Amino acid sequence: MNRLQASGNATTDTERLQAAADAGGAELDGEFELLQPVTLNRPWTRLEGIGGARLIGKVHTGPVLHCRNFHQVLFGLEVDSAGRSVGIGILKEADDRPGQHAKIHQWQNVRVTNQPDHGIVVAGSYSATLLSGFQIDHCGGHGLVIDNGSLIGRSVLYRPGGVKAMLGVIHDNGGYAVKCGDDNGTVNYPYRCRFENIDTYRNNLGGEHAWWLYGINCKIVECGLGGDHTVAGAYVAGRSIKLENNRYIKCRQSLGGIEIGNVGADGIATRGIDVDEVYCSGFVADPFATIHPKAREVSIVTLNSQNINSLVDDGAPTQIYTRVGASRG
Repeated sequence: MNRLQASGNATTDTERLQAAADAGGAELDGEFELLQPVTLNRPWTRLEGIGGARLIGKVHTGPVLHCRNFHQVLFGLEVDSAGRSVGIGILKEADDRPGQHAKIHQWQNVRVTNQPDHGIVVAGSYSATLLSGFQIDHCGGHGLVIDNGSLIGRSVLYRPGGVKAMLGVIHDNGGYAVKCGDDNGTVNYPYRCRFENIDTYRNNLGGEHAWWLYGINCKIVECGLGGDHTVAGAYVAGRSIKLENNRYIKCRQSLGGIEIGNVGADGIATRGIDVDEVYCSGFVADPFATIHPKAREVSIVTLNSQNINSLVDDGAPTQIYTRVGASRG
């Protein structure tokens, strides 16, 4: 790949970086001030930072980076913002036309910070996207968003899926640490999304939950869900969802670690939620989980009873399976 050195001139840097993306990528060195989104239009494009290259979105209202095709790699980049009132850090979204998709992306060792809106948005269709070794912080909206495109105003909507985020830190964002799906269950419930070993804290402190997950065949495993005594760890609804060996840290006492809901009057009814092993730290869970009366086939099991007075609220449906201090027989 060609090596591209930042010039210190925003107009020049914007034009040269877009030209590099159009040519298939480059190694980036320095701070690039960008006056418009850099769009990755061609497949097999790679942008790789050297020594923590920074891409700083200025003035424009679009994303700093817009990934729109197949097989695109971002590595070793810091995506920042300056002087903007609207804008996303990294957006994965194909053209807003029927039959268009953007798939097979790898984003590694990336930091997204100070965005006016959301940090990273993965919009529409099965995407085979891997995000690893990442940080998202101090954004005005949500940290990581997985959505069918309605959040960003697309007219052609596809259910999202096939996203794996792992080994990351998401903190100090105005919205959810992770916003996966929405409350319209007929069109926007992601599938086959996995979140692994992600530490989150000080997110959505003006709301009720640090995470929002409404989907099918999804998993949260070995993550730290911090509530900062203000919010619950996560809102979870949908079908065939597993929360395994997570740590719930300083969650709001009245809300507990998780809420299992039943979003969307016309959506899929919540069923098949499996919570396996719970660790509560910095607060006493009483209860650990509140459960919507229409939820079905929910299991909450933990061998660790530390800081847990009760697993579920008194109004939980009678068919909920719970056990503290013993494994399932």
